[in-house]
Amino acid sequence: KVVRTRGELLNTSVLETLRMFREGSDLDALARMRSLAISTIVGHLCSACLSFVKQEIRRKELSQVLVWDRP
Repeated sequence: KVVRTRGELLNTSVLETLRMFREGSDLDALARMRSLAISTIVGHLCSACLSFVKQEIRRKELSQVLVWDRP
């Protein structure tokens, strides 16, 4: 399943990894609890970070378009 989060598509596995990480689980614990490789956990976290960075860039680009000096 794929979920749209802040304009980006993140699958439910990525969202679950992110939730658990935010709750304080470290990489080793996440990999063990989710039965995934540490590299997969890192990939999930990178995907989530990239999604949020892209959203922030879009927000800043929009604010630059909406705010301008009037003559």
